[in-house]
Amino acid sequence: MFPQKNVVRDHWGFLLLCFSAFIAASYGECGLPERISYAEPKQGALDQNTFPPNATVSYDCRPGYIRVPGKKNSITCLEDDTWSTPEVFCKRKSCGNPGELLNGNIEVTDFLFGSTVTYTCNEGYLLSNKRNFSVCLADGIWSNVLPQCDAVICAPPQSPANGEFNPQKDEYEYLNSVTFSCQKPLEVAGNASISCTGTGEWSSNSPTCKAVNCPNPDVKNSRRLSGFTGPYTLNSAILFECNKGFVLRGSSSISCNIDSEWVPAIPQCDTVNCSNPDVKNSSRLSGLTGPYTLDSVISFECDKGFVLRGSSSISCNSDGQWVPAIPQCETVECSSPDVANAARLSGFSGSYHFNFTVTFECFPGFTMNGSNSVKCNASSQWDPPLPTCNENNVAEVMGNGIVILTMIFMGHVLSHHF
Repeated sequence: MFPQKNVVRDHWGFLLLCFSAFIAASYGECGLPERISYAEPKQGALDQNTFPPNATVSYDCRPGYIRVPGKKNSITCLEDDTWSTPEVFCKRKSCGNPGELLNGNIEVTDFLFGSTVTYTCNEGYLLSNKRNFSVCLADGIWSNVLPQCDAVICAPPQSPANGEFNPQKDEYEYLNSVTFSCQKPLEVAGNASISCTGTGEWSSNSPTCKAVNCPNPDVKNSRRLSGFTGPYTLNSAILFECNKGFVLRGSSSISCNIDSEWVPAIPQCDTVNCSNPDVKNSSRLSGLTGPYTLDSVISFECDKGFVLRGSSSISCNSDGQWVPAIPQCETVECSSPDVANAARLSGFSGSYHFNFTVTFECFPGFTMNGSNSVKCNASSQWDPPLPTCNENNVAEVMGNGIVILTMIFMGHVLSHHF
């Protein structure tokens, strides 16, 4: 009998489960709602896994968020087995403006929960604490207090031996400067003025004090226009000019530097020398041999058959150059001797060089005006000038008194008696 009772009980339990499933399928249920980033369900609101239609779940804002006035903070299970979509009912807390950073800047997107503000100081200032940022916390306050930007401080620089600096203070702020001086006759070697930089260091090391004395420069074949006598201390200057016939190699002005050296280097006055000019196809009338120093003169004459291009006389100037420019002796050539209505009896082709001769003869029916023989002269001209051949159109008077007029017509010779 006992086994039969268990079977009956299990049978009724199965029927009850099916009935519950039927009821759930008939009326619908919602599962657990999705997570909301800014809020969490109230205590005990999610003690069950399913929710019947019209059931509600209420929320509290998460840490760092506060309620938005007038917005409903719950969701409802709908007839279609889904949860309603709420309006945003929590917003991020504000930590407020952290304040203005004197002698510095802040970088921040907003002042709300989770935001970070970064602090930077202007050139010449340093943050008073190690952390250069603050974070807006859930309780609405910044994680770190607003820092300060303190001015950079430089310790006093080292004083040089036999010298001093001014002004003298226990400490120097950013961009403060000092100036050094030395006991006479010593000079400041290095930067005479230095300043406190943004890193707390001086812009350069302290200078030293040293004696400056440049030697008397000996420049032969020159005279001084300034700086006649020493001693030659720092920045002493001398101006030189070379004697006539000599040319300056280097700078005409030099000065004494901190290392007791002349800068630029001491110049020299060298003898002016011009090179031996080579003019081919010529003879020299003067200046036959060198050396060619200042104001030396050479005169040229071109060989026969050559013409001079340039000056026949040149001289050596103070820069070691010939002036005017060295000339050239070029071959004499005349242009082609073309005479209309004439034939050449000699000089049929060429180059037509110096003394080249050409002889002409006019065609029948033409009379020559000028010389029938010309020669190319030294000026590249035909001498005498080229002749012309003119058409016959004059009457010839014969010994018997008969006038014969000869004309050329269409290539034929026509004569008429008078």
